[in-house]
Amino acid sequence: MNKVEAINDGRVLHIVDGRNEYHFDMTDDVISHILADGNFVDIYLASTNHVYKSVRAQIGMISKALKQMTLVNLLYRADRSTIINLRFLESLDDHKKVVRLRTNNGIIELKIAKSKIVDLRERLNLLLEDKEIKPKKVYDPITEAINRANRALALGRKLLEDKE
Repeated sequence: MNKVEAINDGRVLHIVDGRNEYHFDMTDDVISHILADGNFVDIYLASTNHVYKSVRAQIGMISKALKQMTLVNLLYRADRSTIINLRFLESLDDHKKVVRLRTNNGIIELKIAKSKIVDLRERLNLLLEDKEIKPKKVYDPITEAINRANRALALGRKLLEDKE
């Protein structure tokens, strides 16, 4: 029996896939992104560089459970098979229809649905006070961490306002 739910006051994403049971405490286990392939997902943790491969759960079920999380949740469904953590967003390329995430293993490109680009850009523009989003030429990890934290805080406030 497959089950995906938010538990422990909405802090923990709990997945039971029939063979295994997974608990992702959103305060400790920072998910950088989730990729789906049919009825299976790969969950990438930025906090430990670990990848949970072939977890038997549909991405729609995970997306639904994430919406029930009570903590500020920055995971965004970029397309039918991809969920990204906006805290790791490096850039958005409208023409290639990709987002770039900065992970511990470097920058990765993931696809984004054409229909989601406008919505994501609107959310990001709110965070960045309507400034144009462009890839950074020089990477400064300390400044980038501060900027990510500020963007996450602003988006969290926006999501909480939208929930009310």
